[in-house]
Amino acid sequence: PGMAGTFNYPVTNATTNCNFSITYTTTITNATFALSGSPGNCAGAMVNGTYTAGTTLTALNTILLNVNVLSPGVYSIGTTTINGMSFSATGTFNITGPQQIILSGTGVPGIAGIFNFPVSGGGNTCVVPVTIH
Repeated sequence: PGMAGTFNYPVTNATTNCNFSITYTTTITNATFALSGSPGNCAGAMVNGTYTAGTTLTALNTILLNVNVLSPGVYSIGTTTINGMSFSATGTFNITGPQQIILSGTGVPGIAGIFNFPVSGGGNTCVVPVTIH
């Protein structure tokens, strides 16, 4: 089958009718990838949106991040919460090679300043500075 689940199969002959079930599961494969610039600053990362102390982040507050995918699969990349904000992305890499992903921001920045966000994923970490006004 094309999806996971329990499927019932009828068996019928001239004298007997019965059913049996088979449960199929999916195998989740984690992607293998490297964050560009790891373990230093995230190479080519772009911080998008306006960041103002006391103002809730919107869909425009993102970080564009460069990765090099070594093997396809699912990924989860994120930061810790710093100054009331965090960034994250989850998804699936379908092909290998250099790619870009978008980390979405959430939260409310507490104070103005430059804050270094460690981005972690795939066993790597790199840093993206975000300026709060």
